Amino acid sequence: MKKILYTAFLLLTTSGSIFAQPDAELFPDFTFEDLNGDSQNLYSYLDDGKIVIIDIFTTWCPNCISSLPGIETIWEEHGPSGDASVMILSFERDVSTSNELAFIADHNITNPVIV
Repeated sequence: MKKILYTAFLLLTTSGSIFAQPDAELFPDFTFEDLNGDSQNLYSYLDDGKIVIIDIFTTWCPNCISSLPGIETIWEEHGPSGDASVMILSFERDVSTSNELAFIADHNITNPVIV
């Protein structure tokens, strides 16, 4: 039993260094203009201490549509009208679609959307 507990303790105390994030830049900075014409810059939000959620979707994807209520709840509670701790940037990635504005209106999406 002592061996098992010691192993568990050793794993717990060393796992922080094993799974720690490296100091190197992992995600490049970007700036895009959203559908409202506003500039969205990743590092400006991170520099402000915000959590940034990058939502990648298509207008025809059932799983993407089913995630919208949860994303909207996070936006309402933690976006600019909530505690302002989170920024959500949604990217519509199907270049063959052109119904993004109707999709946003139909699904009451209020966070920035980039196409």
